[in-house]
Amino acid sequence: DTPLDWIEPLSGEEKDKEAFVVLIGGESMLPAVRPGNYAHVSSRKPPIKDEMCLIEMHGGEAILKLYSGRDADHVFYEQYNPPLKGKVNLSEFKRIFYVTAVQFRK
Repeated sequence: DTPLDWIEPLSGEEKDKEAFVVLIGGESMLPAVRPGNYAHVSSRKPPIKDEMCLIEMHGGEAILKLYSGRDADHVFYEQYNPPLKGKVNLSEFKRIFYVTAVQFRK
């Protein structure tokens, strides 16, 4: 198999051996994040309120949103397009990650 693209690590990412990059496909975070942009994701840093996070679901899909917090049962998020405040039940997702940067695709 041939890679679709190569991404150079951002400064400091080489220290996080489990950091990864995802290619964004959806439009829910337009205009801040466009389909085809890359999200650089930290495996070690917890999500920060009002900053981008990646929520990985049990089925393997993931959603990129603004992290709004959590309670005993849910993670709360916001999106831009359309404007929406939502929540995900803790039983529905596997992990939540901090997005360190968004990079335009070349």
